[in-house]
Amino acid sequence: MDIIVRPARPLDALAIRDIGICYYLENCRETLHTLAPKIAAGYCQVAEIGSYVVGYLLAVPAEALALPLGTCAYSPPKKPTCLYLNTLCVAVRFQGLGVGSQLVARAVQSSPYNILSVLALNNSERFWAKQGFQPLRELNYFNQRGVHMELVK
Repeated sequence: MDIIVRPARPLDALAIRDIGICYYLENCRETLHTLAPKIAAGYCQVAEIGSYVVGYLLAVPAEALALPLGTCAYSPPKKPTCLYLNTLCVAVRFQGLGVGSQLVARAVQSSPYNILSVLALNNSERFWAKQGFQPLRELNYFNQRGVHMELVK
C-alpha cells in the first residue's frame, strides 16, 4: 500500500471532517467553518491511499506559549514563532501502517519554523517522543491531562 502525503486542499475538508467524526466528541469536532482557515493557512497535510484520504494533520502557525484551542476558529497570530500541530488523526482501518509518522515527518520537513509544538493528549506522548518531540510541561486541557511538547529543528 503506497501512502501519499500531500498538502490539504479546500475540497479535503469533508474527508477530514468525516475521519474526525469517528474520534471526537460532538463538541470537540472540527466543522467546515473551523477547518477552512486552518487549511487556508497552508500547513495542513493529508495522507492518501489510492484516491482516499485516510488521515490528516492540521497544523497552523502559532506563538510558542499560546497554543490555539483545538476546534476553535483559527486566526493567525501577528508574530508566529512555531508551527502548532493541532490535530493528527488516522482512520482506524489504516492505523499501524505508519500514516501518522509520515504526516508528522512531512510537517517537520516542510515547516518554515524551527520550532514545532504539539499538545499530546490521551497518553500519546510516547508517539510524539518517537517523532523527536520533547516534553515541556504538563497541563490540564478541558479536564484531561495534556503534555505540551516541542521539536526544535
